[in-house]
Amino acid sequence: MSSLKEPLLKLGSALHACRHLWQPEPFLCATSPWEQSEPRLDAELRALTDAQVEKLLAEPTLCTQWLKTVVSEQIEPLLAWQPDVQSRQRLICQPPIAAGIPGRKWQQINYFSDLIEPLSPLSTHLDWCSGKGYLATTLEHNHNLASSHCLEIASNLCSAGRVRAERFNLKTHFHCCDVLQPLAEDLLTLGKRQTALHACGGLHRSMLKQASSTADQIILAPCCYHLFNEGPDSRLSVAAGKLPLSFDPATLRVPLLETVTGGARVQRLRATELSWRLAYEAWRKEVTGDTNYRPLVSAPKAIFNQDPSKFFQWAAQQHGVQWHAVDTLPYVRAGRAQFLRNERLGIVRQGLKRFVEHVILLDLGCYLEEQGFQTSIVEFCPRDITPRNLAIVAVRS
Repeated sequence: MSSLKEPLLKLGSALHACRHLWQPEPFLCATSPWEQSEPRLDAELRALTDAQVEKLLAEPTLCTQWLKTVVSEQIEPLLAWQPDVQSRQRLICQPPIAAGIPGRKWQQINYFSDLIEPLSPLSTHLDWCSGKGYLATTLEHNHNLASSHCLEIASNLCSAGRVRAERFNLKTHFHCCDVLQPLAEDLLTLGKRQTALHACGGLHRSMLKQASSTADQIILAPCCYHLFNEGPDSRLSVAAGKLPLSFDPATLRVPLLETVTGGARVQRLRATELSWRLAYEAWRKEVTGDTNYRPLVSAPKAIFNQDPSKFFQWAAQQHGVQWHAVDTLPYVRAGRAQFLRNERLGIVRQGLKRFVEHVILLDLGCYLEEQGFQTSIVEFCPRDITPRNLAIVAVRS
């Protein structure tokens, strides 16, 4: 098994070199950020029809392929490393142990469980951020574990998990604790195999730092890289510390920029909301003279079925701006035009976000290598089951 250090340094350096492509946030761009730096890219984006834009945004890999034809010198270095792919295609049934588990989550758990099959058998298991213990109880059921333990901060989820485990005659134990804090050694030594399926940001970083001292196997599928992190930079490995690329919150959010692929109604609602937000922002800047962007909290979806002035009034109240009834139509038209421009610009980020995610995972994997583990990064299930389909599999050397 080859080290992850070299691909981390190469990919991280390549991403830093093309940061002018993936760092600009389209929603905040009044004009194309690439008119001067990447004139061909800018021209090719403008030449796309609305239908072509919609098709590209429906599948990020198409965005990557399109970028490869336009800025190949920027994209080729990013393609030099790819994660392993768990190729087994599952026909997943719904046995009794699946009762109560949402269908897509059940599929994720089964694909995640397959990562354990090739590993040396271990009899003790500790699951982090376990919720109701869906993963832990399934692994206990599938892998004949002598003991299985769950770490979860929410006492109500622990209680529900205990009831569920008893229902299936399992001995899964739940421990209510905050995994962001240092855990007692008696908890950390409960499982020689330690897992987490979709633990967010600081939670999975805390897991790796603590579990690496006691576990023989660590299997982690991380999620929401920016959450629960403190400080301006979240690099873990010594290797990543050599990169000029910063792992700041804005960078950690990039892999999560999912496009909406719902039906026509969902698409219309999204377009209306983003257009009106842009329209309101133009009005707010005009009346206040404040040109800095000010975010809004989530708006009630019903408001987007009303007159735009209702949304303007609601948003102004959020910002403490006095609202006087105005003709919102010119602003809405401008907002709609800006939304369509932003969609076009978003093709670039959609095509590059996966490589940002690769670097984040490589940092985590290198950290475990530095702690004495043999580590691989695996795409463990199809993207349509979950876009967060990358896992770290680490076995103590």
